[in-house]
Amino acid sequence: MLETTFLMSESSILLTISKLYCIIILSNSIERCLTVKEDYIVLYENSLNNIQQGIKLGMIENMYIRHEPQWFEERTKYEYTIWSVARGNIYIKVNDVNYVVSAGEVVLFSPGTTCTARTDDGGCEFVFEQFSLELGNSMNILSNLNFSGIINKKYIGGKCLEFCKNMNSGKVFESDFSLNAYALFFPYILHITDLVSSDKIECFTTLAADSPVSGIWKAMAYINDFFKTDVVIKDVAKRYGFSEKHFITLFTNRLGITPKQYLIRCRMRYATHLLIHSDTSIQNIAAEIGYSDLYSFSKAFKRCFGESPTIFRRYNKQ
Repeated sequence: MLETTFLMSESSILLTISKLYCIIILSNSIERCLTVKEDYIVLYENSLNNIQQGIKLGMIENMYIRHEPQWFEERTKYEYTIWSVARGNIYIKVNDVNYVVSAGEVVLFSPGTTCTARTDDGGCEFVFEQFSLELGNSMNILSNLNFSGIINKKYIGGKCLEFCKNMNSGKVFESDFSLNAYALFFPYILHITDLVSSDKIECFTTLAADSPVSGIWKAMAYINDFFKTDVVIKDVAKRYGFSEKHFITLFTNRLGITPKQYLIRCRMRYATHLLIHSDTSIQNIAAEIGYSDLYSFSKAFKRCFGESPTIFRRYNKQ
């Protein structure tokens, strides 16, 4: 497990994130620290204006991928995903529309996007990233952006190829989710977010607003954003115009898991983060992710991981 802390008090850095007007300034009079803990970077604010929020980058999966000629896959993305293409051509189909991406271009997938992808006789290589980007403890920075489409090489070609080269250098993957990977990905994703917010993205053709699949995607996004609350699957179905039974059938057929399983997955992923990286009591963690009592949370957690939250924390706490 990686845990490194940097103290920066004599720098002056300005970062802007899309249209959120989130401005972070490091100066001689404001002391901040950049903390890296295995799978999260949090930029903490200790300023005079009492802002306590930070930018949290969660790296869920991170790898350099090489595919042989005639590779093919069909998958639904459960997390925000980026493919930064280093070599070859990738032929993608989303919502029955075909796209071609090549070296120097970036493909963005929002949760719920289903696509087929293949390569030709030349094969392909790309950097694969699954991640989350939040402001403070709950605000999903990407939820208000159309983060699903292709960024052309004329906007990002140089940075994309440089990022791929650095990610393939060998040092990045000396340990899982190394500091090097974070240091490379953090400014890269901020640049991508800025391009998306500036409409420098060819968005995938969207489904009709009344399409059942569109409703399933919206429901999935809703669960992803509000899993900490008392989410009731029947109410989610009604919200997007489905009967509960029809909603569960469509959701399961589209994503391979039931809405309830997806809700639990969202909650447990966040619970493991809190157990590892915070001193929050298990009872408070249960309450924070929507469980009314400790017993229900512990039972659900053990069903997912084969051990209680207490034992999990004992062997994984940082």
